[in-house]
Amino acid sequence: MRLTIALTVSCALLLAACGSTPPTSDTARMTEQAQAQKVAVLSVQTAPEVKFVSLELKESKSGTVQTATAVPQDGKAIFQINNVAGGTFQGTVRAYDQDDRAVMLYRGAGSISLKIGRVTTFPPLTRVTATVTVNAAPTSALSATFSAKLGETTLPMTLKQGVASVQFPGVPTARALKVLVQGTSSDGQATQSGEATFNLSEGGVAVPVTLTEIASCPVPIGPLTTIPAIQGTGTTSPLAGQTVTVRGVVTSDLQSGLGGFTLQDAKGDGNADTSDGVFVFTGLGTAAAPQPVTVGDLVQLTGTVKEFFSFTQIDTVSDFAKCSGGLIVKPIEVKAPFNDLEKYEGMSVTFPEKLTVTDNFTYGRFGELGLSAGGRLFNPTNGNVTPVPTATELAARRIILD
Repeated sequence: MRLTIALTVSCALLLAACGSTPPTSDTARMTEQAQAQKVAVLSVQTAPEVKFVSLELKESKSGTVQTATAVPQDGKAIFQINNVAGGTFQGTVRAYDQDDRAVMLYRGAGSISLKIGRVTTFPPLTRVTATVTVNAAPTSALSATFSAKLGETTLPMTLKQGVASVQFPGVPTARALKVLVQGTSSDGQATQSGEATFNLSEGGVAVPVTLTEIASCPVPIGPLTTIPAIQGTGTTSPLAGQTVTVRGVVTSDLQSGLGGFTLQDAKGDGNADTSDGVFVFTGLGTAAAPQPVTVGDLVQLTGTVKEFFSFTQIDTVSDFAKCSGGLIVKPIEVKAPFNDLEKYEGMSVTFPEKLTVTDNFTYGRFGELGLSAGGRLFNPTNGNVTPVPTATELAARRIILD
C-alpha cells in the first residue's frame, strides 16, 4: 500500500515537470484569445514606419459598415470584431505615419471572411504614391528657364502666363517633403529661387512656391570667359593679348597700393593645375581708374589679358558691373614644398602649417618678409644643420609674404 502511494506521487511529479504546454505561436495565441473572448481577429502586417492603422469593413450582404483603429505592435495591427454577421466583408485598410492621419503610407483592400474564434490575415498592403504638382511665381524676365528639384529628381518646368509648373508623378507619400525651384538666365546664372515644404498623401498635392530674385550680372554681349581658361596650365596665359569678359568674386582690394584687385571664380573648374584667380589692374598714379569694389562682391568686367613680369593680369577695364555682395570664397590650403605656385596665382590661399620669419632683407624697401616651413632657414655653409640641405631644398621651404 505504501509503495502504491509513493509511485502515484512520483508519477504526478514527473508529469508536472515534463508535461508542460509548449510555447504557442502568435497565431495560436490570438486564436485562443479569440475563442475565449468570442470575437473574430483580423491581423494586418505593417512596416516599421507605420504608427497608426484604420480599418473599414463593409458587410457583403447588408452593406453595413464598421470602422476601427489600431496602433501596430511588433509589425502587426490587430483588430477584434464582435459582429461578423454573414462573415464576408469588403475590407479597406489605411496605414499612416502618425495618428493625425495626414499622411497615408500604405493602403490595402480586398474581400475577407471573418469567423468568431478565428484569426484572419489581411492581404499585404501596397505603398501609396501620388503626384506632386509644383507651381512657382512670380517669374522674372531675367529667368530664361526654370527647374524644380524634389529629393534626388530635378525636372524642367513649363512657363505659362507667368507661372512655372511641373509634375512629379509616382512620388512615395511622406511628411515634410521639400521642393526647390530655380530660375536661370540665358548664360547660366541663377536669377530666381524659392522653396516649399509640404505633406504628400493619397490623391496628390499642388504645391505653390514663391520665387524671389537673386542678384545676377547682366548677360554679356559676347561670350563669357572663365578665369581658369585665362590662366591655363602653363606659366603664361594662352589668351594673352585678347579681350575677354569675366565674372568672379573680389577676394582682395589692393587698388590703393598695387593698383588693382584680385578676382576669383567662386566654383572653379575642378582642375588643380589651373588657377581660379586673376589680378585686375586698374592703374596707378594719374592713370588710375579704380573701381568701387569690396571684398565679397560678385562683379563682371571686360578687359585685356596681359603678362606683367610673368604675372597674368587683366587691364584696360570696361563694362564694369557689380552684381551682388557678401559672397565668401573659401581659401585653398597651400603646404610646403613651394615648388609650383603658378597654379595658385591670384587665388585666396591659407597656410595650415606653422611658418617662421626667416629673413627680412627686402622688408624696408618692398615690405616683404621671407617665411619658411619647418623652422628657420640657415646658410648650408654655417655647418649647424645635418645633413646639409641643398639650395633647391631650402628654396622649396621658402615663400615671400608681400
